[in-house]
Amino acid sequence: MSKWKMILNPVFLNSLIFMLGLAFHSIGPFNAAAQGVKVIKEDTDKDGRIDRIAHLDPTGNLVKLEADRDGDGRMDTFQYYEKGVLMRVEKDSDADGNVDEKDILEKGKRTLHEKLDTLGRPVGAIRFDEQERPLRWERDTTGDGRFDTIHHYENGALTLVTKDTTGGGKANFWQKFKDEKPVEQKADRDGDGRLEQVVYYDQEGAVARTLNDTDKDGFMETLRLYEKGEISRQEKRRNGSETPFHVIEYRDSLPVKEMMDTNLDGSFDTELKLVKGRPVHKKEDTDHDGKPDRFTDFDEDGRPALIREKNRISRFMKGIMTSLEQVEDGKKTVTTFEKEKPVLQTVDQDDDGRIEQRITFDKAGIILLAETDSNRDGRKDTWQHYKSDDMVKAEQDRNHDGRIDSVMEYDKGRMIRVLLDRDGDGHFETRQILNEPGWTMVTEVDTDGDGKFDERYRYIKDAMRVKEVFSGVRDRWVSIEEYNGKGRLVISRESSDGKAGYDLTWHYDAEERAFLGEKDSDGDGRTDTWFYYEKGRLSMVEEDRNQDGRPDLWEHYDESEAMTSRMEDLDFDGKADIEKKM
Repeated sequence: MSKWKMILNPVFLNSLIFMLGLAFHSIGPFNAAAQGVKVIKEDTDKDGRIDRIAHLDPTGNLVKLEADRDGDGRMDTFQYYEKGVLMRVEKDSDADGNVDEKDILEKGKRTLHEKLDTLGRPVGAIRFDEQERPLRWERDTTGDGRFDTIHHYENGALTLVTKDTTGGGKANFWQKFKDEKPVEQKADRDGDGRLEQVVYYDQEGAVARTLNDTDKDGFMETLRLYEKGEISRQEKRRNGSETPFHVIEYRDSLPVKEMMDTNLDGSFDTELKLVKGRPVHKKEDTDHDGKPDRFTDFDEDGRPALIREKNRISRFMKGIMTSLEQVEDGKKTVTTFEKEKPVLQTVDQDDDGRIEQRITFDKAGIILLAETDSNRDGRKDTWQHYKSDDMVKAEQDRNHDGRIDSVMEYDKGRMIRVLLDRDGDGHFETRQILNEPGWTMVTEVDTDGDGKFDERYRYIKDAMRVKEVFSGVRDRWVSIEEYNGKGRLVISRESSDGKAGYDLTWHYDAEERAFLGEKDSDGDGRTDTWFYYEKGRLSMVEEDRNQDGRPDLWEHYDESEAMTSRMEDLDFDGKADIEKKM
């Protein structure tokens, strides 16, 4: 307030008026009207420049007095008189050639003091009472031509300050004073008619308590308490609740303790301790059973360094996670991180100190390889290989002899091929193909261990539909069996001499008994011998001896498969010419 008093102090103004009045009085006892003198100029400091000009009316009364107070050769103070009484004073206080201050007087006392901009518009105005004490001080702090800040006085003492900070033309900030000290302050910062803050002051004029509506819902949810002007406590409440859900305690204006009720059950479940405003330790009751179950230690920069929970421990370096340890149902998993990406994960299934699984990741944190000890004998027996987060191959040592005996290949997460070493000789004698068009699975087997697959089984769903036996050349089979959807043998083809290709075809009934056999004896691709069976017993044989496509020899057999008759077509007209009974 000392600066305010200096601005309002009228002593300088009165002194200036007194000096200029004396100077004018000392002009001398001449008769201005008689001599017709209207303007009197004077160089009072003898520097060769006029620094005072007096304007007289025809009767010799002073009407205007100009003065150059700073000696720059330009008049900067102007006093206006009526009937010899000073009525107005104007000044150019910054020597820019424009009047920027104006005082209005009545009966020798100021009633109004104005500050003007370069265009002569008021940007500040002070009104005074009869004792020249301020009554009202108005200011235009934004330059929009309107007074937005107003100071109110009683008996010269400040009682109220109002402000229009939104430019809406009405006050949205109020501050009350008593004995020139603030006692209360209210603020509607957005001008919507609802207060966002109320401030209460103590007897010394220091902030004692504030109410704040930080979310602008019309409810003052935040209470701040102060001691000797420094914040000591902050509380936040929900609308309609008297119990705070968030409390911060301060010492020397720095937070030392923070408590939160995250589930709004009336009990604090989170407590944070701070030293010099920096978090040091936090404990939380995450399951709200009344007992802390999560503990966080912070480093010197206030970043998490260690987090301990019921089943996990997280470690950090400069706020970045470096490892995560998890224990659940006796299983311990430890993940190591670099640059916030996992690089290694180990699994101890029974927490006995021995690692059963080891997983490695690439620089992007994408899994590359998973190695597993499935029987916990201390040796890895399963290897899973990944590319772009998809498994592409899995290898197994199923009999735990130290050698891989199973290899599974994948494409886009789907198994497409399997290699098996069923006898443990180090040779993969079985291959399963799972992406063969038209088939659910195709299984190939190397039965003699020569490195070549000599048997092939084709499946649709779970039923084998085709069995092929090969010679030494792939896709040159010597026998093939076809099955129906129920897995029943319906037809087979084979090579009677064991060479590639087939010359004998068998058809089977519902009990998988052959009822018809067809043979190509001369290898011309046409059947020339037919074998007929009844209930698995040979009953008749037909033969085409001249390759015309029609049988010309018939043999009949009894239940013991003994030939009973033989008929021949000698002239190949399709009719038997001779018959021989046995």
